[in-house]
Amino acid sequence: LIFYVNAQKIIETSPNPKWTLAFYLRNKLRLTGTKVACGEGGCGACTVMLS
Repeated sequence: LIFYVNAQKIIETSPNPKWTLAFYLRNKLRLTGTKVACGEGGCGACTVMLS
């Protein structure tokens, strides 16, 4: 899996299928500005922009 975050190329060779993108950003990349509230996607707090 290859993607960019804040203009930095990220190469993830063994992604965990149980992790959400918000969890990955917070715990693997230490980008703690992404918040997780309900943990189910219902409230929208963990929404990230993809382009």
